Amino acid sequence: MSTGIMYKLTMDSLKTVRVIAHNVNSNQDSTVGIFTEPNLTGLLFDAIGFDANNGIIYHIGIHTDFSTHLYAMRCRDSIFTFTKTPITTSFHRTIFSGVNYDNVHNKIYARMAKLDSSNTYLGSDIVEINASNGTLTTKIAINQFPFFAAASSCFDQRTSTYIVIGAMNGLNRKMICYNTVTDSLAIGYVPNGVADLQCDNTAFAQLKYGTPTSINKIIRAEPIGVYPNPFSDKLTISIPTSLMQNDLKFELINILGELVFVGNILNTQTELSIPGLTKGIYFYKVVSQNKLIQTRKIVVE
Repeated sequence: MSTGIMYKLTMDSLKTVRVIAHNVNSNQDSTVGIFTEPNLTGLLFDAIGFDANNGIIYHIGIHTDFSTHLYAMRCRDSIFTFTKTPITTSFHRTIFSGVNYDNVHNKIYARMAKLDSSNTYLGSDIVEINASNGTLTTKIAINQFPFFAAASSCFDQRTSTYIVIGAMNGLNRKMICYNTVTDSLAIGYVPNGVADLQCDNTAFAQLKYGTPTSINKIIRAEPIGVYPNPFSDKLTISIPTSLMQNDLKFELINILGELVFVGNILNTQTELSIPGLTKGIYFYKVVSQNKLIQTRKIVVE
């Protein structure tokens, strides 16, 4: 579920950017990659997100001509590479913060502050950023809030909710929760003294990436076929002969972490009937006697 690695970016006076991996177990740093960007004004505060599926750091940087670019740094590849993609917008200037990565839908979200030609603040939007071409999709305007708490954003991976703290003034702060799937906005109370928010995404990570801490062993073997994907009410489970054993089960979990179906796998080709499911994203596990064999995402249509 966790690699024990934290990543950080640094930039020196020569505009050399370093991607550094910190091993939390050994308390040691190692350099993942180095590149020089002479036009980069600096590393923006609160403008970094991480794609845990593919090991990509996303950072939004501003160039000296005020153009904005999305940097994608691949940290797990044997050879370090990065790309930069211009972010296109119709506003004179934009400032991004609260960058978060949705590891279920593989999307980037951020808060975008809008400025006119005289650099007057026009308000803020929650936007989706296309990593391939830099285009923006405005999800919802939150112009009613002229202020935002620094580094207060987070993302609930289970419900796909983008969360940030906004304020009418220094004392009247509100928690802004935008569900990126249902396109709904909820604004709630922030307790006194709270300056930052973080989501506990443990349940999501266990479902998506496995739970080696609570399951005795993860078996590495031939892949199991689960199809069709997406499906509606019937699934076929194809098990390699080498993995067939007693007490082999198929478990289906919804995005809230709730177990919604358990079925026995009795043959190398087993068809399961699972009617009545709500459309959406689920995760499945193939387990045997408390051993996790395979876990993947699956969609009900």
